[in-house]
Amino acid sequence: MENYNSLGKVIWFTGLSGAGKTTLSNNLKLKLEKDGIPVIQLDGDLLRESVHRDLGFSQNDRKENVRRTAEMAKMLAEQNYCVIVSLITPIEAFRQMIKNDIVNSVDCHIVYVKASFQTCQLRDVKGLYEKEKAGLIKNFTGTKSPFEEPLKPDLVLSTEESTIDQCTQQLMNQFFVAC
Repeated sequence: MENYNSLGKVIWFTGLSGAGKTTLSNNLKLKLEKDGIPVIQLDGDLLRESVHRDLGFSQNDRKENVRRTAEMAKMLAEQNYCVIVSLITPIEAFRQMIKNDIVNSVDCHIVYVKASFQTCQLRDVKGLYEKEKAGLIKNFTGTKSPFEEPLKPDLVLSTEESTIDQCTQQLMNQFFVAC
């Protein structure tokens, strides 16, 4: 088991649908588990299907989705879990709320998982961009609803320029220094 500089942290992935947040989260989780680090994933899609199913996609509901997720992440990190959050988190004010107002008592890092809108459309693993084009999804982030690029993320990972393994290694180097 590797001994890392601190447990109890939040790694919060933000980015467009299809940028690679969940794929990167899964890869990081496997790496940390292999090293014996207690880790929990909070995935936006899974949260919306379960504990956040009462929320829609209005601006207020999106903010509440982020707030609830941040509160869960904080609670788990305070129990020495590494919490990996994969949530679009489209508005800069929401990201600031996470770091300044909610998760301020634990080590929290906002990571921008960056891919162009065109690349995300091509990947479209969930078929969301096609559903939006067909009019089946309203207020879709990146088209009808804005995605504000993070102003000061702790790390930017381009999934167009780097492989998932390379991105995972960047995360390990940046946030998980072995002691």
